[in-house]
Amino acid sequence: MLLVLIIGGSRFCWRIYRDLYLSRLTFSKRTLIIGAGSAGTMVARQLLKSKESDLQPVGFIDDDTKKHHLDIMGIPVLGGVGKIDAIVKKFKIDNIVIAIPSLSRKELNSIFKECAKTDAKTQILPMLEDLMTGKLSVNQFRDVQVEDLLGRDPIVLNDDKISEDITNKVVLVTGAGGSIGSEICRQIAQFNPEKLVLLGHGENSIYSIELELKESFRDSSIEFIPVIAEIQDAKKMMSVMETFLPDVVYHAAAHKHVPLMERNPEEAVKNNMIGTLNVANAASWHGVKTFVMISSDKAVNPTSVMGATKRLAEMIVQHMDESSNTKFVAVRFGNVLGSRGSVIPLFKRQIEKGGPVTVTHPEMVRYFMTIPEASSW
Repeated sequence: MLLVLIIGGSRFCWRIYRDLYLSRLTFSKRTLIIGAGSAGTMVARQLLKSKESDLQPVGFIDDDTKKHHLDIMGIPVLGGVGKIDAIVKKFKIDNIVIAIPSLSRKELNSIFKECAKTDAKTQILPMLEDLMTGKLSVNQFRDVQVEDLLGRDPIVLNDDKISEDITNKVVLVTGAGGSIGSEICRQIAQFNPEKLVLLGHGENSIYSIELELKESFRDSSIEFIPVIAEIQDAKKMMSVMETFLPDVVYHAAAHKHVPLMERNPEEAVKNNMIGTLNVANAASWHGVKTFVMISSDKAVNPTSVMGATKRLAEMIVQHMDESSNTKFVAVRFGNVLGSRGSVIPLFKRQIEKGGPVTVTHPEMVRYFMTIPEASSW
């Protein structure tokens, strides 16, 4: 018994010393946790137990005044969101973790504005659904993305109406490898079309979206059909329509980089105008029920080559709607967060390099929507 006590006791004492003392010596970043609820408590527990983490939880922030001045696992609740700046300076905080997975975008935006007043790096807990499904754990933080700061909750559409037009139908998407086109494909696939034709000229992007969709919807009966083709080829467009006879066509293929199209106006004309005319003619000729063209807000009183070509493409679609049995529709949107050609990636790179941020005008106001929102609309 004495031998067991000596051996077991020594190991127990070493473990206590290692967990409570040595592990704290490895901490390098003093961390403030926003949210003293169950998620925040889980974060603190994980950080205290994790041997790999270099984050030391120093305190909690919570707007619930009943929790102020309480200690949670030895970590004090220091105040509300309005005191973040002062607390960061007082306790020399290096890192801030927002640990409230159920936050709305407006609430997150409000909290992040307070965090942005400090020099501390701000990270956020994974989304609630990712935690519940086990995709991510509470100690896998990510940086706050621009998409998180939309300032409003995403708009939800009437899925039943959309389902009527897509379920068990043949759908063709041009520009399916692009940021908007690929998201349209993802959302269409959720409504179980019979076939989804992925048309684009970039073989790598079409290959990628095909693999992604087959993996994501492996249990469905959807047939994903990749087609490498140029919309400027009128004969090819006729052939594609004749082969697959789609019920609905989403035309997302276009050149949309404004400065590049200023330098290459003939390509903008060929792709945005002639390409649209080719796809629209082929759709009308083969009796497509609905044709949806993805346009741009730059088509409103256009001041650029890209905007002018998109406006003319809209006029083509409007004219064909008057003379065809196909229903032609054009939808405009512009500042889509995360899309290729969006100004946001440029701004992010400029900020990472320390500036300057090339804003066109000090009073410029931009209204943003996410890729899923844009694709849904």
